Amino acid sequence: MKIFVTGAGGFIGRATVRILARSGHEVTAHVAPTEGEMPAPSEATACVHFAIENAAEFANRMAACEVVVHLAGPAAVAASFGDPEEYMRSHAVGTCAVISAMRRAGVRRLVYVSSAEIYGRRDEPRVREDMTPSPRSPYAAAKVGAEAIVAAAARGGLLRAVVLRPFSVYGPGQRHASLLARIIDQAQSGTDIQLRDLTPTRDYCFVDDVANAIRSACHHAASEIAIFNVGTGIGTSVGQLAAIATEVMGTSAPVIELGADRGASEIFRLIADPSHARLELGWQASVDVRTGIARTLEAGALA
Repeated sequence: MKIFVTGAGGFIGRATVRILARSGHEVTAHVAPTEGEMPAPSEATACVHFAIENAAEFANRMAACEVVVHLAGPAAVAASFGDPEEYMRSHAVGTCAVISAMRRAGVRRLVYVSSAEIYGRRDEPRVREDMTPSPRSPYAAAKVGAEAIVAAAARGGLLRAVVLRPFSVYGPGQRHASLLARIIDQAQSGTDIQLRDLTPTRDYCFVDDVANAIRSACHHAASEIAIFNVGTGIGTSVGQLAAIATEVMGTSAPVIELGADRGASEIFRLIADPSHARLELGWQASVDVRTGIARTLEAGALA
């Protein structure tokens, strides 16, 4: 299968290109001028480099492809408060450009990678795909907007779409600003591990598991639009994550809770109900947090 991947220079994008290529697919990897590094030449059939709004160039490059995987756009929740316009432009307007290019190129299958951040705060133990989005950041709001654009195109008969909502993705190549990267950096420096709040609980999903969900989505025969959570279904608190990381690293660095005030936008618990992906997409996470941290440390690479 010939697959066009936007955002191929990002954290999830690089893993996706690698897994798709190793599965025998022909991958055209798109990297925006401000986004990440090009994938390894051995992993992509072709690499292209231009702004996401350039629909004409997109259409030219997509012409021979059967599926588009759309990953492009900044992913930092906190940073989105400082530049909400850029996040809306990248995610919502950028998605419009991708769909416009698909129409020109005659490509009718789209895998859009959204985010579990769209769910916001929930009282339920696990969140399901049929829950109404309740974004609490410009990043999440931009993802909701992009999902709406994809859904409108699918319901209007322009394409068939699979929307994936990954939860807390981690692994080799993650940003230095991520929680796990901060824990690892502090532990390796020999200092105390200082964290603001040890109680927030998230569903940590290893990046290769997410890439495998994307691979499965490329083969899913959605008649119009299908939406899937991409998570493990298991919650891990910040304190538990730090404890597992220090155990895997073999360090006794103490974990100190600073006790700063919680922000109004903070989400305290977000765990997937992954049953729909297991039953309909044929996918489930295979890497537990302990193994994933060990693999991250072995790789020794942070973005």
